[in-house]
Amino acid sequence: MNSVFSPLEQSHSIKNKSFNLPKCSSSFLVLSIILTPLILLLLLQPLNPSTIPFFPSPPRPAASLLSNHAISMLRHSITFLPLKDLRLSDHPTDGNTWFMSSVPDSPSSEGEPACIRFPSAATRNRLLCISAADPHDGARNSYALAFPEALPENSTLLPGLTFVADAFYDYSNLWHGVSAITPFVRWHAKNGCAAPARWALFHRGEVRKEMGGWVRTLAEASIGGEVRVVEAAERVSCFEEAVVMRRIGGGMSREKREDAYELMRCRAREYCGLERKEEGMRGSGEIGMTLLFRMGSRSFKNETAVAGVFERECRKVEGCRVTLARPSNLSFCDQCCVLAEIQTLLGAGRQRLLPLF
Repeated sequence: MNSVFSPLEQSHSIKNKSFNLPKCSSSFLVLSIILTPLILLLLLQPLNPSTIPFFPSPPRPAASLLSNHAISMLRHSITFLPLKDLRLSDHPTDGNTWFMSSVPDSPSSEGEPACIRFPSAATRNRLLCISAADPHDGARNSYALAFPEALPENSTLLPGLTFVADAFYDYSNLWHGVSAITPFVRWHAKNGCAAPARWALFHRGEVRKEMGGWVRTLAEASIGGEVRVVEAAERVSCFEEAVVMRRIGGGMSREKREDAYELMRCRAREYCGLERKEEGMRGSGEIGMTLLFRMGSRSFKNETAVAGVFERECRKVEGCRVTLARPSNLSFCDQCCVLAEIQTLLGAGRQRLLPLF
């Protein structure tokens, strides 16, 4: 059957059909044009779903959930032990001592004071945490070691360095107090003159709130900074850094101890402004003695008679002089001034004492 259209009309009909696309095809074409650059951009750059707002957030990795679970387990596995281990009461200063008996001393150089350093390899990088409020029974105060990421619940983290001291005697008595702070002075000098933010004081595991005024001033002059003593509290306090001395200088050689005394002597004189009086203070032919009169059980029964004996004997030696002093009537710097002029200190209960200053 012959076509009813002429060749020209057939050509025009075909041309029109080639440009009359269905409506759905047109929409697909427009969408393709829009999406093609975006798809190419994603292919050329690493895909990061978190930067694309319409991508859902990825689920939490299993490692994170496991880490939180491990931290929870560590926190609940912390065990508090008595600060004073009564099992060692018959030999309280042997071994690790009865103060924090489960923790060994940190390794140190020969002749240096034995101590415990937190955190350190010896403590497996754990921090020291203490709950201590009892001033009468050290066995009722407690301690624990905890990793920084898993501290005990409701605990307080105290920043900076803390000096923790446990002494067999107290911190008010001049001689006992000096013995207690001397190893800290040595550690301070050995470790870049690091000064503590606070002190935690214990006497056989029992909480102590303060040092005696004379001892406190010596510690401030020797180590620097104000002596701030941690208050007794039932709550748990954890220390960012801590140095524990529990042997009153145990392990420290005579040479290192004398170095510590020398540092205390120099800094006390500087604190009291005695540097310029140093020269010529002790003449080559002079012998200076100070007779220290103490109060209480350490006092002389007859001070006048004792003073007369020393003065009479001193007159027999050329260049000898005796000074009578009462520390209760002298300030810290007054005592430094008196003691800086002598070589020998005499007092009840001691045969012969070399002056610290």
